[in-house]
Amino acid sequence: METFLNDPLYLQVDIALLGMLLGAAVSALLAFQRAGSFAGGIRRFWGAEELLFGGWAPRPRLAAGPGLFVIAAALLQFGVFFGNSLIREVWPGTIAAMALVIDHLYGAALVCKLLLASRYSGKQLAVAWPVFFVLRWVFMNNHNKWFMLGVLFLLAAKDVPLRRPLKVCLAVGAASLAVVMTGAALGWIPTLLLEGGRPRNSFGYGWPNLLGAFLLGAAVMYVCWRRAERLKWYDFVLLGAVTVFCDRGPDSRGGTVCLALLLAGMLAARFLPRIFGPALVRGLLAACPFLAFGASYWMHWAYTPDNVLLETLNGLFTGRLYLGHEALLKLTPRIAGQADLQGAIIDNLYLGWWFSGGPVASLLVWAGFAFLLWKLLKNGRITESVCCLAFLAHGFMEPHLMWPCVNVTVWLLAGVVYLVPDGRFPSFAPVPSKKESEAP
Repeated sequence: METFLNDPLYLQVDIALLGMLLGAAVSALLAFQRAGSFAGGIRRFWGAEELLFGGWAPRPRLAAGPGLFVIAAALLQFGVFFGNSLIREVWPGTIAAMALVIDHLYGAALVCKLLLASRYSGKQLAVAWPVFFVLRWVFMNNHNKWFMLGVLFLLAAKDVPLRRPLKVCLAVGAASLAVVMTGAALGWIPTLLLEGGRPRNSFGYGWPNLLGAFLLGAAVMYVCWRRAERLKWYDFVLLGAVTVFCDRGPDSRGGTVCLALLLAGMLAARFLPRIFGPALVRGLLAACPFLAFGASYWMHWAYTPDNVLLETLNGLFTGRLYLGHEALLKLTPRIAGQADLQGAIIDNLYLGWWFSGGPVASLLVWAGFAFLLWKLLKNGRITESVCCLAFLAHGFMEPHLMWPCVNVTVWLLAGVVYLVPDGRFPSFAPVPSKKESEAP
């Protein structure tokens, strides 16, 4: 009980996992009962999407689903963008208590959404549940809370109109950034100042690179809200200003480079959208998760100070190749991940997840993102594709790819694990009005 009160995620994950399995069993029994035959029951359970634990109170349960997701997303956004700042040094007891309450609330909201307010077919559960089981198994070995939260959010995002939680999280995140950074500038909130070379200011957060990740996350949410095809000159000015600030303020190299990539991608999506159309281009972009993993592994494995190219890259990545090379000499990947990295420092997400998550989870994650990119590009969702690619690039230096409050494109993986068809594949685009949808 004490463990649950202090860290509820472990029990919440198990409740969701076992609840989905039990709910699937109940749905299967009801399908057989309604069909009147074994073959009919199999067809009904496999193909029809039904609420778990029976179809009682279908309207209020389905209506509550999107609201539960919005509540969970907004709470996590506030807890991370505000509560995870150095405000905790000002009000340690209050912020700690607030964080604990928030952890319980958003976890409960996600579990309720998964078990009581989502419809599933047997086919969808046959894919999603084993993925959930494997990643839960890995979580119990490596205790990577942020990764597990990403898994819970993507599972709970099923059939949620994602534009509403996107706008809520953008508002909460932007307001939290403004309050923390203003408080740090006025001296109300502590900040971290690093000297040596260019000065770096964390503006109220625990590390400059964390602020860089938050700035990239806020920019991605803004772009997904505005849409590439609707961006105006002032949107590009704003993105450029955020990029310059990320470089001159916290001096977060990963955040700055990926903000610049996001800006370049949005320019291409706005003015040259046809370049994303050819199948060869879509295939290359969809292969980026595996290409990034392969490049990461090779760079760290082949690194020596005598190699001019790799030593130059090591400098650009601020010593990460050297650290990753040392980790490769020290560690052995385990099939289901590991928490003890024996003091190794790995700031490359692809190599880090290979050791902390293990080969099976790595394959699942990169295959999931590759399939996501392929489906997004196939459906013309260039905005989401560019944003996802920006965070995949961010993984070369930072670990925030699966943070669901920073990289909202994680939510779109619901379309992958539930095998959602093209016409229903999730996106952040506005839902067409009735008049627009009826137009020829």
